[in-house]
Amino acid sequence: MLHEHSGADLDDIAAESGMPIFAVRWVLEGRVVVPWTATYTLVHLLGGRPGDLRLLWEYASKSVPRLPDPPRLGDHLAAGLRGARLAAGYAPAALVCPPGLTEAQAEAGFDGRLVPEWSALCDMLLWLGADPEPFKVLWAARRAARGRGRST
Repeated sequence: MLHEHSGADLDDIAAESGMPIFAVRWVLEGRVVVPWTATYTLVHLLGGRPGDLRLLWEYASKSVPRLPDPPRLGDHLAAGLRGARLAAGYAPAALVCPPGLTEAQAEAGFDGRLVPEWSALCDMLLWLGADPEPFKVLWAARRAARGRGRST
C-alpha cells in the first residue's frame, strides 16, 4: 500500500535503500521479512510512518515484542492499529466500526486518543483482516498500567 500511494520508482527505492531491486519487490509483496532496520528504511523512503508497522513487523518476524514504557503503551497500540489499517488499504473508519463504537471513536482509536475495549478492538482488527493476537499483550499491559493509576 505504501508503494502504491507513494508512486515511487522501485529502482530509486532500491538504490536509496542499498537493497537489490528483487529484495525490495519481495519485501513489498510480503514474500520475505527483512530486519527492522531495512523495514524502517523502506517505510521511511516510501513516505510512511515506520512506528505504525513495528508491531506488525514484530509479529511477522516472530521477534519478541518490545513493550514501551507505560505512558507510551496507548500510542504503541494505536500505531499498530494504524499499521493494520494501512495493510487493509487504509479502510475508512466507518467500515471497521464494531457495534457500540462510533466512527469518531474508531478514528480516536487510530490516532491514540481512545483505546477500545478488547472485544471492540478485536472486531476492528478482524474487519481489517489482521490477527488480534499480536495486540493482546500490548492491550493487556496498557490495561494493567492503567489499573495501577498510570496514564496511558
